[in-house]
Amino acid sequence: MPEPETVIPPVTVDATPAETTPLVVDSIVETLPSTEPHPLEPGGKRFDQVWKRAKTAEERLQDEREQRIRLEERLKAIEETRQTDATKAEDAKVYSWEQLEGWIADGRITRAQAAEYREDLVRKQTTRELESKLQQKLEVAHKAQTVSQSLQSYTDALPALNDRSSPERLRAESEYAFLVQLHGAPKDPDQRLVYELSACRAAFGDVANVSKLRASQDALHRNREGFVETGTPGKPGSGAKDDPIKGLTPRELEHYKRMIQKGRYARGWDDVRAELTWVRGAVKR
Repeated sequence: MPEPETVIPPVTVDATPAETTPLVVDSIVETLPSTEPHPLEPGGKRFDQVWKRAKTAEERLQDEREQRIRLEERLKAIEETRQTDATKAEDAKVYSWEQLEGWIADGRITRAQAAEYREDLVRKQTTRELESKLQQKLEVAHKAQTVSQSLQSYTDALPALNDRSSPERLRAESEYAFLVQLHGAPKDPDQRLVYELSACRAAFGDVANVSKLRASQDALHRNREGFVETGTPGKPGSGAKDDPIKGLTPRELEHYKRMIQKGRYARGWDDVRAELTWVRGAVKR
């Protein structure tokens, strides 16, 4: 007899699938990994806080360490200064022979130690005195050299100072006589040089300004334009109204002629005219 057929009941499908969709999405979202880092991992909020706090503490410790090092160096310098001062004070202290005799009597030192101390003391005092005298001599020599070089600078800028009959030399000697009258005669050659330098400075001003003015006068005579020269190197010219050579006395003219013949003025009366012009301007100042 044939078996009866199995009847499968029909499956009914819910017509409202939208109600189950949110549940499926929520479950999927819950299973996805989070994109934010762990709070204690790099980039996490807690990690950043901890790192900043550690960095601040490190910087504070570094500042404290540097301050401590500076204080230690300062204390070391102060201590060294104190020790040096104490050593100097001890070295500067001089014990008399009476004190040494008392220590010998007390048994604190022997007579040989006392004698050695006195010999060492005498040797140090002698050395200090020699060093002081040498230093004074060096200072005096340096001063004399400076004065001599300054005087040479004046004579280089004003060659007429080498001639006793020149107006420049007479002006410097007048200032020198005033210094002697004011301070008394020089006590030694070094002081005489100082007087001479002071006289030149009083008569002509600072030597640097003298040299600059002389150089500018030379440049002016070399580069001047439109100047009509009516004289020759052997004779004084008379082209300009205010020619300083016109005001010279016969004695002064004779003096400058001799200086030109001796080669003191390479460009003849042009150099004389420049020098007299400069001196006239110095007197006006």
